[in-house]
Amino acid sequence: MVLSAALTFATIGIVGYVLLERNLANATFDHRAYGSRLHEIRVTLAVILLFGVLAGGLVFYLLGGRRLMRDHRMALRRATRDGLTDLPNQRAFQEEFPDAVAAGTRYGDPLALVLFDVDDLKLINERHGRRHGDAILTELARVLRSSRPGDRPYRIGGDEFAMVLSHTDAAGAKTLARRLSRGFSAAGVEVSMGASVRRPGVAADTLRAEADAALNEARRQGGNRAAYFDELDSRSAVTTAQTKDAVRRLTEEGRLETVFQPIWNFDTEALLGIEALTRPDPAYGLSGPAEAFDVAEQLGCVHQLDVLCAQSALRSASSLLPQGALLFINLAPITLDLDADGDDWLSEAVDRAELEPQQIVIEVTERFGARTASILKCLERLRGQGFKVAVDHVGTGNCGVEMLRRMQAEFVKIDRSIVGAAATEPGARAVLMAIATFARQSGAFVIAEGIEDEDTLQFLRSIGQREISPEMIIQGGQGFQLGGPGDGIPSGSSVPPQRGRTLRRSLLKA
Repeated sequence: MVLSAALTFATIGIVGYVLLERNLANATFDHRAYGSRLHEIRVTLAVILLFGVLAGGLVFYLLGGRRLMRDHRMALRRATRDGLTDLPNQRAFQEEFPDAVAAGTRYGDPLALVLFDVDDLKLINERHGRRHGDAILTELARVLRSSRPGDRPYRIGGDEFAMVLSHTDAAGAKTLARRLSRGFSAAGVEVSMGASVRRPGVAADTLRAEADAALNEARRQGGNRAAYFDELDSRSAVTTAQTKDAVRRLTEEGRLETVFQPIWNFDTEALLGIEALTRPDPAYGLSGPAEAFDVAEQLGCVHQLDVLCAQSALRSASSLLPQGALLFINLAPITLDLDADGDDWLSEAVDRAELEPQQIVIEVTERFGARTASILKCLERLRGQGFKVAVDHVGTGNCGVEMLRRMQAEFVKIDRSIVGAAATEPGARAVLMAIATFARQSGAFVIAEGIEDEDTLQFLRSIGQREISPEMIIQGGQGFQLGGPGDGIPSGSSVPPQRGRTLRRSLLKA
């Protein structure tokens, strides 16, 4: 309205100017008088027009312009703020973080980046509602804002946060992470953290990737903890954008290869079963299934990838599984967690493969993290449908004998790191015997993984008679000494000739 008034003033001036020129043109004057009069009129009208515009603009600013400008500034601010937590958002982080790294590089100041991820937020939203999940995010943001004045927190995704720590070295980052962990615990929020510290020559995108790798390690260890990139082993790789894109394409296209490794019964020398080992097509450029699942966990698509791997294994084994043998299939804990409320995709896939649930053994690692209750619920439901359960990698995780007792698994697979060291290291031998003895007492069938040479095989065959029991406490075995992945599924029930001579020889010596 005010702007239209200013335009009206200007329009009146212009119309008046045109009418006066017409009148002057129709009048009779000498040329000099006419030109002088016309110039005066033009100057007068120009002053009136300028005054009208200035007056209209002033009135517009006083009555409505200040509010419009204030709203404009607020819109610009909100474009870089998160609506729920009022923290700077992903856009602000992308603009400010490279500048902070560049400033640290220029002046030689230490700088650290910490990434945060709320454990199982998707599951929390599904079970308790989005409002409860939003309350958790708001509480996490409150804890981050209570940090040191110079620290800059951001919300960079649905359940992901970041904090840039200026003038902070590795020791300072660890101190802050411990303090934040106490704050999260007091607030009842479970958060995984990954931290990395700027080093000479490290660019912003590399520092971000390192913190991502540390965060992934914290998740892999069960969550609700902090991990630091400088403490990761040399095998830990920084996830690149190309790798993430490869995993996304893998889950969309499902190009997988499945091979099988035999598992033998030491007592009967018969084939107990085969373990399905599904790998991504080499064209994706991934190093193997471990990298694929690590990246899938970062992308939140572990369940989708697990389903594809299980379906591939079932299709491949449907016409190859020897009579009386079992098919061992690995499922990630997070998949079992998400299936706890009754997703029956596995039984449907088994039915399509024309197999029976009684022929399938679900292998699950003992590294459960905070998902124990829902995983046990899912396993109990699957067991009720006829599936069997195996606990994999026992001896390296965090569940201990209490979890073995609660799971009541039909099979216990002792991790290769324990098996390989037991023959020469007393500590590893003690762990192996403790696990095997407990498992036997609970009725589980004990399988040793990673049998790579004849000496290890002989040791496992004789350990019960020499040290603890007249019976063999290690009942089955798996490893390259007994058949590697891709060697083909044994057609008969007995040990293949090459492996059979080794196995029988060890039996006679034991």
